[in-house]
Amino acid sequence: MQPKKRMKKHALLTHQELKVLGEFVKGQTAEEVAHALGVSKNTVNKQKTHIYQKLEVKNSAQLTAYYHENAELQEAVQETQDNPHVIPTHVTFERKALQEALNECEGEKITFEFYMQVVRENKKKQASTNSNQ
Repeated sequence: MQPKKRMKKHALLTHQELKVLGEFVKGQTAEEVAHALGVSKNTVNKQKTHIYQKLEVKNSAQLTAYYHENAELQEAVQETQDNPHVIPTHVTFERKALQEALNECEGEKITFEFYMQVVRENKKKQASTNSNQ
């Protein structure tokens, strides 16, 4: 029996959470992050709470330390800054559609538009399957 593969905590972060994390590790405040990303301060604080929970850290010092100790996380954050409309392939999504999209792209980066196209196709397939039953 093979050992279970351990998922890295930061693989649970969404694309938006990676963007928020990138701003926080630059030393920005929640207000500055909100302004930079065009969202409300409440949204940023909620996302920060989710980041803390997912990474199992309790404060900004632990968050910054975790960030600097994880090269993969740094790369993921950099990728969101370099390509704000591209979904990083290592980020975990609970949608079957993403896996199918990644399979079609053989692990390359995919655009959000392509991902949504696959989601729409899957919804059509599911609706067709449900109507046939």
